[in-house]
Amino acid sequence: MKTYFRSALALCILFLQPLASRADALFPLTSGRPQRDGNCWAYGASHMLEARAEFRDHLSVMTHIEKSYRYWILFDRLLNSYHRKLADEGDGSGSGINDIGAFSADLVDLYQNHGFEWISAISTSGKSDFAYPKSRDYLNDFQANSNADGFHNEDLILQTEKELIQGNYTETQALDLIRTRIDQAYAIVDPLQLSTQSVNGSSIPVASTLEKLLGSDFKKGTHSVVLLTNFFKATGNKRWLRYNSGRSLAIYFENREDELAIVRASMDRGWPATVESKDHVMTALGYKTIGPKKYIYAISDSSGAYNASGVSWVTQEKMLDWYSDSTVYYDAVKDLLPNRDLKALLPEMRLPRKH
Repeated sequence: MKTYFRSALALCILFLQPLASRADALFPLTSGRPQRDGNCWAYGASHMLEARAEFRDHLSVMTHIEKSYRYWILFDRLLNSYHRKLADEGDGSGSGINDIGAFSADLVDLYQNHGFEWISAISTSGKSDFAYPKSRDYLNDFQANSNADGFHNEDLILQTEKELIQGNYTETQALDLIRTRIDQAYAIVDPLQLSTQSVNGSSIPVASTLEKLLGSDFKKGTHSVVLLTNFFKATGNKRWLRYNSGRSLAIYFENREDELAIVRASMDRGWPATVESKDHVMTALGYKTIGPKKYIYAISDSSGAYNASGVSWVTQEKMLDWYSDSTVYYDAVKDLLPNRDLKALLPEMRLPRKH
C-alpha cells in the first residue's frame, strides 16, 4: 500500500508540475524578428504563418519580407484598381496607392499571388522554447534589404492608376503596363529570384513558397484569411463585409470577447492568429487559462508599440485596452463563423490600414 501511495503521489506531482507553466496552446517562433519603419501588417501575418509551419512540420522559415513586399503591394493595388475601375482609396491618412499601410490579408495574398523569397529554412523540434510566465526577446535581428527604399516615383504610379481606370486594356495589356511602370518607378537593387532556399540547402520556386509553407493545409484549405473586427457598428453583429478596396472579407463583432474566443479556438486547433489595434498588427502565439473566463496571451509584437518587442505575456484586460481586430485562417475556424454567401452583395467598409 505504501509503495502504491508513493507511486500515485509521484505521478500526481509529475502531472501537476507542467500545469504550473504550460499554456493551453503555445507555438514556436524560431524565425521571430523585429520590424523597422512600419510594415507591422507583414510581420504580424508572417509570424502567424511561420509559427504554424514550425508547429505543424517542424520547419522554421524566415520570410524575406523587406526584399519585395513594397514592390508587390504596389503591383496588386494597381491590378485591383484596373479590375474595379476605381482608385485604391487608401485609408484617408496616407497618399492613396502610395500609402505604406496594408492589412494582414495583404501579406497572405502577396504570398499566394507572387510568393516570397526565404532568408532561411531549417528543421526544428516544433516546440516552443519559452513558457508562461517567461517572456523572450527575438532570437534574430531585423533583416534589412536595399530594395525596401527603392520606390522613387509616386507620380508615375498615380498616372498609371488613372490610365488603368480610364483606358480600355485587356488584362494581359494591363499586366504588361503595370510591370513596365513599376520597374520604372521602383529601383530593384537586389534582383528578385525565381527560386529560393529551402531546408537542407535545396531550392524551391518562389511561386510555390505558400504551398510549401502551408504544407498539408494547402491541400485541404481555401488559403484565405478573415478579419474579425470591432470597428464598424453599422453593419450589425456577426455580419460579413468587404474592406481593403473590396479585396478582403471581414466579420463585424459587437463584443470583442467573442472575437477572442474564436482566436483561442483557432490556437486550440493549431493555428496562431493576429491580434490588432486600429493601427498595429501583432501575433497571438499562445494563451493560458488562469481562472474562470480569465486568459493571458503570448503576444509577438514586432515593433514594441504596445508590448515589449519580442514575445511577452499579456492579460486579456490589458489587451482589451487596445484590441479591435484579429486575422484568422478561415479553414481553422469556419464552423464557428456565420455562414457566408459569396454571391451576396456585401457592404464595403473603409477600414484604416495598419502601419
